[in-house]
Amino acid sequence: MTRLFYGHWLSVRWTVSPLTAPRPLLFCSGCGQTAAFETSGKFRLNANGKRLDAWLLYRCSLCETTWKRPVVERQAVQALDPGVLGALQSNDAALAKSFAFDLAGLRRFSGEIEICGDVTVQKAVISGPNCTTSRIEIEFSLPHPTAVRADRVLARELGLSRTRIAGLARQGKVRAALKGAYQLRKPVTDGLQVHIDLSDLQDAARVLSLASGQRPRDL
Repeated sequence: MTRLFYGHWLSVRWTVSPLTAPRPLLFCSGCGQTAAFETSGKFRLNANGKRLDAWLLYRCSLCETTWKRPVVERQAVQALDPGVLGALQSNDAALAKSFAFDLAGLRRFSGEIEICGDVTVQKAVISGPNCTTSRIEIEFSLPHPTAVRADRVLARELGLSRTRIAGLARQGKVRAALKGAYQLRKPVTDGLQVHIDLSDLQDAARVLSLASGQRPRDL
């Protein structure tokens, strides 16, 4: 792993998870216009003889008209994994979520998809000291895609303004491992590494605590 700074490091992983699944934009027969459709998390199944069709149900965000998104098409029941079949029959939340966040699958039906930017962030210390360092390495992990910008996540989670993040980036104190400050203005991606130099920052201890997921005493 390439280091941009040297010395004692605190290495942390931020797992960024979107709160809302992608919403395909489709023409709605109910309200007569193009609208965003939201997953219901529910499946509908139809067994015709020895073959199965299954759909993930979506609802129009304007009028709640249902759209059935195909997820299993004319599949031989005997060839289907029993665990998958059981998950479909029980409206398994994990399976519904995996389909809902499958952008490649959604693009079969919609050329435009809304990817929401509201996220939660879970932080875990990977290695390094927690109170004797002025250098942080943040590695982002994204189970699912999101539209939120990297600088927005950094600002919110470190208790800094985006203006200050931009200023620190210009000074070379906040750097993405690839493409520098430009990458910080793009949606955060899985595997993105951001290196932060806290030296000479008056609120370094506070930022360090927030980066590692600890609650600063002065908050």
